Amino acid sequence: MKAAPEDRISCDMRSNFNVMSTNCLIFTSGTTGITIVLSERFFASRFFQECRQHNVTIIQYIGEMCHYLVNNPKSTIDTENSITAAIGNGLRKDIWSEFQNRFKIEDIIEIYGATELSFGFGNFYNADGGYKNKEEANIKRFLYNVFKDGDKFINSGDLLYIDKDYYIFFYDRLGDTFKWKGENVSTTEVANTISELSFITDTCVYGVTVPGCEGRAGMATIHLVDSDNVKPTDEMLSKIEEQCRTQLAGYAIPRFLRFTRFLDITSTFKQMKTMLKREGFDINLR
Repeated sequence: MKAAPEDRISCDMRSNFNVMSTNCLIFTSGTTGITIVLSERFFASRFFQECRQHNVTIIQYIGEMCHYLVNNPKSTIDTENSITAAIGNGLRKDIWSEFQNRFKIEDIIEIYGATELSFGFGNFYNADGGYKNKEEANIKRFLYNVFKDGDKFINSGDLLYIDKDYYIFFYDRLGDTFKWKGENVSTTEVANTISELSFITDTCVYGVTVPGCEGRAGMATIHLVDSDNVKPTDEMLSKIEEQCRTQLAGYAIPRFLRFTRFLDITSTFKQMKTMLKREGFDINLR
């Protein structure tokens, strides 16, 4: 049964432990059970208001949800909530600390995995953006094992990297990387770098074909904080150029910039790049 917009669906099992999740879901749990409260739609402007209303203690997130929450105007009551933990996946490393500190969330438990995978990682150490296996020896064996004839594997389509402390980080979807000047460019790295600028809400990065050139040139479609204005100022363009030149390798700097009033996303907050790639830098397709 579909609830009316103002309705809340709850399952109260006499507990005092609350959790709120994205599509807009609120859980409440305790020693005797768990309560779940559902909101029909996700509204970034209402999310923490609903958390306060229902005394939520744990939130669940997916995809870009935390990004939209951070982009909301700051409020003096941002930290006035009962939330102690956030559980989910897809929290971008570049906003991890800001999200955690701004909304006073003690623990962020980021999970990497999928139903079809035979393994998974979890972040139980509050490490910004990374996952760590509890037994380093296991991870070493996994990383340095050599495939033998007859071995099988699952290609997740994700590219991860590991640091000196054996933390594993999500880097990019392999399908979202592109090659330019003989180098592989990570769309996630470029998008996160540009989106660090305060006047930018979000950035979608992809590769476009250029006649006479091998590979694909980088292109970034940018959504400004002032969503009614698609024309950047000269100062904005200078700051974007400076940010890219100081933070990115030369081959990763976008060759084309496009500004838009909004970026199309899926129901799980993933950017829809197909149309943007097809339109490329053709100024007649806007």
